[in-house]
Amino acid sequence: MVNNNKLAWFISGYTDAEGCFNVTINSKSNGKYQVSLHFEIHIHSRDIQLLSDIQLYFKEVSTLTSSKNKSLIKYVVRNFDDLYNVIIPHYEKYLLLSQKLINFLLFKEIALLMRNKEHLTDEGLLKIIAIKASMNLGLSDKLLLAFPVEPHLRPKINTLEIPDPH
Repeated sequence: MVNNNKLAWFISGYTDAEGCFNVTINSKSNGKYQVSLHFEIHIHSRDIQLLSDIQLYFKEVSTLTSSKNKSLIKYVVRNFDDLYNVIIPHYEKYLLLSQKLINFLLFKEIALLMRNKEHLTDEGLLKIIAIKASMNLGLSDKLLLAFPVEPHLRPKINTLEIPDPH
């Protein structure tokens, strides 16, 4: 994978299949809630070189971890600045094509709220929870009980053309 543009499109395509944009909301002992974001790509360990190439492309802003039985390798980016300054700009330029694009757009919306420190306010936390309710598998039963929010409007996409064959 020599051509950086080809690699960039390949990474977006691969993310459409194997990547995940996650938002975690955990309660702390003081009764407050902590919001964290992370981006992951999962792959079988025999293909670890692919994740190493992705890690190198993103300037090593991630960690690689393996499952207990070593059969699964995860590429994970948890650092907010890396997500905001490296991962998000990549997917803004090299768009996802599947429904994962919606999860990315919602993930990005939460990142913008966090960048503005809105996650530290009750109102901002409710906005984030409503957005998370529209992502991936939605809210956990515990969060649904604590925050009976109306889910954020989930955008619709209708990809009609592939911008790059890679």
